[in-house]
Amino acid sequence: RDLAGRYSFVCWNLGPLPMATPMGAPFMCLRRLPHRTARAHPFVVLSVSLCLAGGFLRQASEKWAVVVLTSAAELLPGLGRGRFEARQARCRGALGGEGGVEERPRPRKPKAERLFAKARRLREQGDVEGAIAAYEELAVLQPACKEAWLNLGLCHSEEGDCDAAMQAYNRALDADKDWGDAHYNKGLLFEDMGSPEEAVTCYRVATNCPSSCEQQGRYWSSCGLVLNDLGRNEEALHSYDEAIKATPLSLDAWVNRGQVLSEMGRYDEAIQSYKKALDLCNDEDPGIWYNMALTYALLEDVSLAETAFSKAVGLDRLEVMAIIHNFRPGGPALEERRAEEREYLREKVALLAGSAEESRWNNMTRLVARLRGFEADPDWMLQRLLDSAAHGGETAYGTTWLEGWVSLTRGAGLSAADTGRASMAVFGSSLGWQCFLGHMDLGYSSCVGYELLASQVSASEAVAREFGLDALEFRCQDALEADIGDLGLLWLNTYAWPSDVKEKLCSKILAEAPLGAMIVSYQPLPILELDRFQQVLELQATSQLETSWDPELAGHIYKVAKR
Repeated sequence: RDLAGRYSFVCWNLGPLPMATPMGAPFMCLRRLPHRTARAHPFVVLSVSLCLAGGFLRQASEKWAVVVLTSAAELLPGLGRGRFEARQARCRGALGGEGGVEERPRPRKPKAERLFAKARRLREQGDVEGAIAAYEELAVLQPACKEAWLNLGLCHSEEGDCDAAMQAYNRALDADKDWGDAHYNKGLLFEDMGSPEEAVTCYRVATNCPSSCEQQGRYWSSCGLVLNDLGRNEEALHSYDEAIKATPLSLDAWVNRGQVLSEMGRYDEAIQSYKKALDLCNDEDPGIWYNMALTYALLEDVSLAETAFSKAVGLDRLEVMAIIHNFRPGGPALEERRAEEREYLREKVALLAGSAEESRWNNMTRLVARLRGFEADPDWMLQRLLDSAAHGGETAYGTTWLEGWVSLTRGAGLSAADTGRASMAVFGSSLGWQCFLGHMDLGYSSCVGYELLASQVSASEAVAREFGLDALEFRCQDALEADIGDLGLLWLNTYAWPSDVKEKLCSKILAEAPLGAMIVSYQPLPILELDRFQQVLELQATSQLETSWDPELAGHIYKVAKR
C-alpha cells in the first residue's frame, strides 16, 4: 500500500481477483501494466515477476510461473529472453518446504547405466577392446545383467575370440535360459565356427522362446539358411514357411523360400514366391528379377527368362554383376574394386617403363580389360544364365583379382621355370582367366581349360584368337576326363563342386598326375589315404587370395609327392 501511489502495478486492491490464488491480484495488475511504466522501472517489474513465479512454483503451478515470466519478458524486451529461459531451466527441480525452491544438482545415473552407455559408445566408435573392458566391469558389478553378457559376447565375436564369445553367451543364458536372442547369437557363432548342426539346434531353441514376431521371423529364417546349405531342403522350406507366418511382409523370407523351392525343382511355386517378394518391393529389386530369370530358364521358357533378365539389368546392371560375381558389398563397390585393379595395372606398367617386362605387362593390361569387359556385358551375362540352366541352374561365378593372382603365384613358385614343366591345365576355366595368365605371366607354353558351359568356352576362344594365343586350348568337356599326365600346374576352380565330385577329382590327381606337379585350390582338398595310391598330396603353403566372393580367402598349394 505504501507503494500504491508511485507504482500502480503493486496495488493489491484493483478489481476482482482473476484467480483463486493469493497471487491473483498482483498477477492481473502486472498484466495491465502500461509498457511505458514497465520501461521506466524495469527492475521493479523483474523483482515482482520473480516473486510471483516463485510463489507459483511453491504451489506446484509451473504453468502459471511460466506465464508470469513470459508476461514480464513481453513488458521488458530489453532484458532479453535468454535470461528468462536460463532462469526457467534453473527453477525446475524438486520443490523445497516453506523456504522456497531448492536447487538440487541433477542426480547422477547409476554406475551400471553409465558403464552400459560407455560400452555401447566405445563399440560404435570402433573401440571394441575398450567396449569389452567396460562390459566386463559391468558384468562384475551386475553378474545377472544378461544384456551385459550378450553384448560382451558380440564384442568377443567381432574380435574373433569364439571361445570367449561362447562363454559370454552362456552366462547370458544362465541369467535367462529362455532368452531367444542369446540362443540366436550362439547359433550365429556356431556358424562362424563351422558347426552348422549346432547352429540349427540353437535357432530351433530360440524359436521356442518368448519373443516378438520380428524375432521369430529372424530365428526361423536363419535356421532355414543353414538347413538349405546342409541340403536339407524340406526342413529349410518349413523354416521359411514359419518365418513368413511370423513376418508375412519379410522380403528375404519370400526370396529364400523361392530359392529353396527352385532347388527342389518346384519351379512354379518358386515363381509365385518371387512374385510375392516383388509385390513387397514394388518390383524394384534386380536380384529377385535375376532369380526369376533363372527359374524361367530352368522351366525352358527362354522368352520369359530374357524378359525378367532385361528387367533386372534395367533396374541396376552393376547390382546384377555383383550377384553373378557373388560380390556381397554390391554393385557400386564392385565397380570401385574393378577401378582399383585398373589403377594397379597402370602403376605397374609405369613402374616397368623401359624395361623388358613393360611389353608383357602392357599385354596383360589389355587382356584384363577385355575379360572385364565380357563380365560387364549384359549379353554375356544372359547367355551364361541360359547356359547354366541346362546344367541344373548352378550359375556360380567368381573372379580372382589380379593383385591376388600375382601375390599367390610369386610367393608359391608356380611358374613354368619353377615346376620344370611346360604344360598347365585349369578345371572350371569359365572365361579362361588362369589359362591366359598362366601363359602370359607364368610362362607355360601349353594350357588347356576345361569348362562345361559352352558359352564360356566360346568367349575364351574368341579372346585367344583376338590376342593371337594359339597355344591355348579350351574344351567343353568334363574335367574328370582330362589328361593330366604331364602337367606342371593344375589350377582348380572347383569351389562350388559337390563333395563327392571333389573326392573323385583327388583320386584322379593321385592316380594320374606326375610327381612334383603343383596343385592350386581355393579350399582344402579332401586328403585321401588309400593304399592303392602310390602318391600323396602334400600341402606346401596357404596364401591369402582376394576373390570376388571372399576378400580373405586362403589359397591352398599342394604338391604331388611319393607316399
